[in-house]
Amino acid sequence: PKFNQYWERHKDWEPVSPMPDVIIENGKCKSAPIEWFFPEKGSFAIGKKVCAVCVVQQECLDFAVESKIRHGVWGGPPENVTE
Repeated sequence: PKFNQYWERHKDWEPVSPMPDVIIENGKCKSAPIEWFFPEKGSFAIGKKVCAVCVVQQECLDFAVESKIRHGVWGGPPENVTE
């Protein structure tokens, strides 16, 4: 789905484990434009607002931290949360 666009942009990165189905199926981001979470330039504000009301916010953040993802909005924090 939509996250494939992310993987295409960041081919140097591979997740430690596959993204959990609970995130893919229940994430508020699944119906939002990918640019809100992975902007080429600009603000992450819209993506963070979507994450703030998402039922899988913590699972998404945990996945990002465990997978050492360094790009985009995952669970609401700013881009550099995993650095």
